[in-house]
Amino acid sequence: MARNNNNKEEHQESRRQTAQKHRRSYEDVKGFYKSATVEEVAALDYVLTPGR
Repeated sequence: MARNNNNKEEHQESRRQTAQKHRRSYEDVKGFYKSATVEEVAALDYVLTPGR
């Protein structure tokens, strides 16, 4: 069981590092993609059409 738990922790650490790497290099591109909060999406009635 300890070995399985260690693999899970290694996997979570790997995912965390990957997410951090992508956060540093991410930029919104108007009309194509944007990092939006739940509140921003709700304000648009959950319509995710670009350029709106």
